[in-house]
Amino acid sequence: MLLSEVAAITASGRQTRSDAPAPAAQRFEQVVTLIDGTVIHGAIKQSSNTLPGAFAFHPAWSDGLSIPYTAVAGIRFRSADAAEYDDRLLRREPGRDVLLLARDGKVLAVPGAVELLGADQCEFRVGRKLQTAPIQSLVGIVFGSQVPRQKPAARIALRGGDVIGAALIAIRDDRVQIASELIGPLDLALGAVQRLELSSARVVSLVDLAPATTQVRSVLDTTWSVGRNANLRGQPLSIRGQVFQRGIGVHAYTLLAYDLSAAYEYFTATVGIDDSAPEFASVIFRIKLDGRIAYESPVLRRSDAPAQVNVKLTGARVLELECDPTEDLDMGDHAVWGAPSLVKPRPTANRSDD
Repeated sequence: MLLSEVAAITASGRQTRSDAPAPAAQRFEQVVTLIDGTVIHGAIKQSSNTLPGAFAFHPAWSDGLSIPYTAVAGIRFRSADAAEYDDRLLRREPGRDVLLLARDGKVLAVPGAVELLGADQCEFRVGRKLQTAPIQSLVGIVFGSQVPRQKPAARIALRGGDVIGAALIAIRDDRVQIASELIGPLDLALGAVQRLELSSARVVSLVDLAPATTQVRSVLDTTWSVGRNANLRGQPLSIRGQVFQRGIGVHAYTLLAYDLSAAYEYFTATVGIDDSAPEFASVIFRIKLDGRIAYESPVLRRSDAPAQVNVKLTGARVLELECDPTEDLDMGDHAVWGAPSLVKPRPTANRSDD
């Protein structure tokens, strides 16, 4: 097997007390997503050492990062209204920033340009006028930064729920040294690393594709969103303590349909009940290809281990991911499609007849 086709390496070493960061979602509600897919929980701080064109951000594992505005895809300031932010982030437009404000129970989207971001307020230019908005009034900011030409060679998943895109990785004396093209060099404790995900041109994250159709139903007519890289509470996705930086959080019943155009060979994922769900939660996961059932899980409960899914897709044009509540109705049925990935066929060399 080629190294470029390895999906991930999971750390098996024990984590020492001094190396263990507190779960990011429990400590911070602000989440920064960079244009290379890096996701960091933390808090914006005031700092005199911040570089021009950047803001200071403090995650649990660092004394402070100076993050350039041009490196940012979006910042979520609160888990409430996360669905609106996630939708805007997925469909962001290069060259235009969008400020999402909470007003009278609704989310107001204001296009413009971020000028300055501090711990307490944001300066935002709308046309020729400079506006100031308190941070506490913001749902999020979606930036119009350009998408990088290349994906990072690897991603470092931390035990606290963060994931960092890396151009180069070195391990020395129980330390992990990371070279990031967006936020510079980082030095982390080896015990803080949960998973190393290697980049492959054959693997596409389903999270990066918008579903062609979405169906969501609830017995009590409650409106549920679909979480992108987050559960229904805006926290990291987790099944029996296994955290997924990339994944989809849903409430049963949910049906997501994707247009594949017969371009992929396999679909892989890890499925189960999110750790935020109550003990009585139960769900059946179902995968359909062109309307036919290709996979159906047994009834999975919160106490069950996650199930591994590997479905052959050759020739399939439509992929449907279905989460079905069981006979005990849908109360608390919060489910996870963890690390859902599409694998392209291995390229074959063209041969010409002599």
